[in-house]
Amino acid sequence: MPHQNLELLEITAERLRPLLHEIVFVGGCATGLLVTDPGAAPVRRTYDVDGFPALSARQPLNLEGCRAPCVSTIVWRRR
Repeated sequence: MPHQNLELLEITAERLRPLLHEIVFVGGCATGLLVTDPGAAPVRRTYDVDGFPALSARQPLNLEGCRAPCVSTIVWRRR
């Protein structure tokens, strides 16, 4: 089965292209990229992309169109 969240992840990655070396995608949108067992249950569709700055990022990222889901300025979500 094709990874149903791949298009959303690709769109987000394209928009964040200048920062990709500083971002780690996590959560449901990235899950399908990690599942390799053909017998595994299908990955559920998600409507957001979650990410964190990579550990090497030295300052908080200022991302237009993203919101911090909690007090931390490091965690972000794009819908």
